[in-house]
Amino acid sequence: MLRTLLALAGLLLLAPATASAGAFGELPFHAAKDAVACLQATGSPGELVYQTRTSAQVLSADATGLTPGVTLPTEGAVDCAHSAAWPGGGGLLSFPLADELNGEVWVRGFLREPGQGWGEAIEIFPPRTRVMTGAVTNAASERGDALVAMSTVDNNRQAEIRIARRLPGGAFGAPERLALGKTAGQDRLDSQAGYSAAGEAILTWAVKGPKSADPFALWAAIAPPGAPFGAPQKVAAIDRDTAYALTVGADGRALAVFTSDERLVVAERAPGGAFGAPAVLAKTVDPLGSQPVAILRPDGGAVVAWTSPLTAGLTARTRERAGAFGPAIALVRPQKLGSVAVMVQQRFIGGYSADLGDATPHAALAADGRVMLTWSHLRLLQGVWRIVPGTALLDFAGGERETGTSGGPLRSPAVITPVLLADGSRAVAWSDNRADFDTGRVHLAREGSPDRADPPAPAVKVTLIGSRSLKSDSPLRLRVTCDAACDVYAQVAGQEESNTSTSLAAAGSRRIALSPNRRPLAPRKGGKLRIILRSGAPGAHRATARTLTLNVRRAPIAFPPRALGVSVALDGDDLVVRWHTATPASPDRYSVWAVDDQGEPVTSTDLRHGPKRTSFEARLEDARGAAKVIVYEIAARSADTRQTTVKVPG
Repeated sequence: MLRTLLALAGLLLLAPATASAGAFGELPFHAAKDAVACLQATGSPGELVYQTRTSAQVLSADATGLTPGVTLPTEGAVDCAHSAAWPGGGGLLSFPLADELNGEVWVRGFLREPGQGWGEAIEIFPPRTRVMTGAVTNAASERGDALVAMSTVDNNRQAEIRIARRLPGGAFGAPERLALGKTAGQDRLDSQAGYSAAGEAILTWAVKGPKSADPFALWAAIAPPGAPFGAPQKVAAIDRDTAYALTVGADGRALAVFTSDERLVVAERAPGGAFGAPAVLAKTVDPLGSQPVAILRPDGGAVVAWTSPLTAGLTARTRERAGAFGPAIALVRPQKLGSVAVMVQQRFIGGYSADLGDATPHAALAADGRVMLTWSHLRLLQGVWRIVPGTALLDFAGGERETGTSGGPLRSPAVITPVLLADGSRAVAWSDNRADFDTGRVHLAREGSPDRADPPAPAVKVTLIGSRSLKSDSPLRLRVTCDAACDVYAQVAGQEESNTSTSLAAAGSRRIALSPNRRPLAPRKGGKLRIILRSGAPGAHRATARTLTLNVRRAPIAFPPRALGVSVALDGDDLVVRWHTATPASPDRYSVWAVDDQGEPVTSTDLRHGPKRTSFEARLEDARGAAKVIVYEIAARSADTRQTTVKVPG
């Protein structure tokens, strides 16, 4: 498998018309004492914020690196905080909290007026009870208007959005309620918001209709400065479980980019109007949809870009003024990937997860009029498929474009975002965490800075822990010892889905485990198991490569005695299954299933623990439609099973 993937290495190239953006030099990283989640640029020059389990940490980014600022308490937050900013240093941070015991959800936030520090925590929304799902978004205008929207679905499947707004310099007013009616969807509503420079607010959301057969639809509502939101407008159908992007220009023009009927489309709102019919941007998208991002400038010029999660592609379309978009530009050409590359790519499918990462590309408009894009870029580094931060610069004509990558092969980024510094330079920031999510880092690569040299590579020793005899579902346990701080990545050759990593902040040892994925690690008849190792100093751009070869064998599987003489008798809608064994066995080593003629489960039962015996009986309740009964024999201390199948009489 690895040989096939190595042959693909030359295919994942940046488009030939694209120059290399190699001028982003990495600066010293910020080491956090906890796992880093939800990294984002606030919108104020050179400012970032990330979350830990109990707080939000503000960072200042400049040509020297990252400097910690104020820490804001967010204990109890159940999702990422959202940030927004306006000129002069104004800022908003809001996040949802939940009391699972009482079934309550509410929103708390922090405000920072221009020229001041962050204020005390404010309760933006009072608690809502009997809520199944909830989500929060916020936005701010250039003059200091701000809104926070909380979308919820209650236990009766009634959907609504509550919006709290404030005028520049004021406090948040009483929440405004948009009742959306009943929804058959079980997922939370995906809402986004934006402002014009004059304080006109635009809110969008995706929701399923009241019936199970109803499609999902993208809706929008618009509010003039200081006035209530108007009646919601249905923009168009949106494919289920797909991401969308909203961008609002200074003049009130807005673009909504989304997947509809397996096509990527854009719906545009002219200043003062409603959203028009969608226009097609891409006639085909990945089966799981695309991850889009969009940006507008005041004259209607726009850049829309999207990643294709299953093909590792990045495509953009641009325009210099309001109207049609130009042809598609392949910033990173989509490719047909091998299974391992797809597995690595799938780590970033499905939006944001604090454990897995952020699939969404991000965009920022820099002072020179070019758009900076960042995304999760798939790359073969020293023979190993890894995700690294990707960066692209392009103008609104689409003619001038550069692409490049940052980071190294040892730790995968969780979130990647552009950040514009106070001196006007561009930078890309990303976070990564140790595999056990105990500690994390925030990295910064700045345009024009020299790349820092890697520290000397530590000496790394990897040894086997325990027996070389592995059960079919047993992990391979290893001890990693470093003579200095280190990052180490390990994967099983030929089973690249089995991988792990670890980091040490100083000389010492740590245990790691490589777990089987689709098949046992040890060959059936025993043999060599090769472990691909990559190691280096923390944050190293290039790793020390080596392969550890171990002689291992497959441990024998301890199955219970065979089920003999299996019989099935009808008893109303139930099935009574009997069998015997040649030697006594524990009842809890057997599981009985009924399946239909397509092999789909109908019902099942597990036998309870009890004294060993040689005769067994199990009752399968409500087994109507069953065609076969399967008696599973469960191996001791293993996930292995073997089975005996018989037909249901009659």
